[in-house]
Amino acid sequence: MKVIEYNTTNQIGFDAVSYAIHNALLSANITYNADAYALFSTAPKSQDETKVYLVIDEDAERYPVIIGALTTEQQNSIITL
Repeated sequence: MKVIEYNTTNQIGFDAVSYAIHNALLSANITYNADAYALFSTAPKSQDETKVYLVIDEDAERYPVIIGALTTEQQNSIITL
């Protein structure tokens, strides 16, 4: 699973990236389950709950659109869990 890791105190940063991805997918007319996508309150967390993970959908249709919505810094911060 590919993710961008945030401190649990950085909801603003998490939400900004989630919103950018959401807008990019809508602009590309790509449908997806918005309820299952990137809500800070329901996002996966580390075992010690100090980190929250924005999951990067690796679906062949969505992935290039998602990557295109991210800054270079955000792209470089993607990790594999």
